[in-house]
Amino acid sequence: MNEDILQAEIFKWYFNNFCTKENAIPHVIFSVPNGGYRSKSEAMKFKATGLLAGVSDLIILQPNRTIFVELKVLKGKQSDKQIDFQN
Repeated sequence: MNEDILQAEIFKWYFNNFCTKENAIPHVIFSVPNGGYRSKSEAMKFKATGLLAGVSDLIILQPNRTIFVELKVLKGKQSDKQIDFQN
């Protein structure tokens, strides 16, 4: 399993269990489109509009709490930017 599939499965499960209108206080889960290859101009635009290298794969907003989730498969390793963000 790769990280994209893992992330999609976690997102779907969390959304269906905690983010629907049926929940007394719905949570919010979303991803930040970090990573991937972009043109230099596109990368500059994202950086200028607030994209932050190393941000976690998923962000969960719960009542009175924010959770940052960085996903890795068994062979995965955090980048230096991800470790800086975690700290």
